[in-house]
Amino acid sequence: MECKRIRNQLLFVVLLLATAGCDDDKAVKLWNATTLREEVNLRGHTGDVQSLAFAPDGKTLATVSSDEKLKLWDVASRKERATIDGHAKLTFVAFSRDGRKIAAPDRQEEIRQSIRIIRQAVAGR
Repeated sequence: MECKRIRNQLLFVVLLLATAGCDDDKAVKLWNATTLREEVNLRGHTGDVQSLAFAPDGKTLATVSSDEKLKLWDVASRKERATIDGHAKLTFVAFSRDGRKIAAPDRQEEIRQSIRIIRQAVAGR
């Protein structure tokens, strides 16, 4: 029974695509991957969406935008579940494997990580 439940969730994720770009409406678009038809626009960001990610169980979609906000969307209801102010330019979002944690580094953290990687490479580590 557990295996069937997981397969249904994974199938749901595979059959639903999310896209975002620099459109005037700043919406995240959910598409039916079977019919290739747009199902709904998720509106709420005021800046361009920089990154998006589905939770491993397919129930939540996370988005980050140049409006310095991370939003969590309930995929089934197509409603915004939460907004977190980042207070920095968020550039990427990802879920942990178990779906309990979200990583959303800002531009400054990306730069710090790049500097560390470069320093390590120069030092021969």
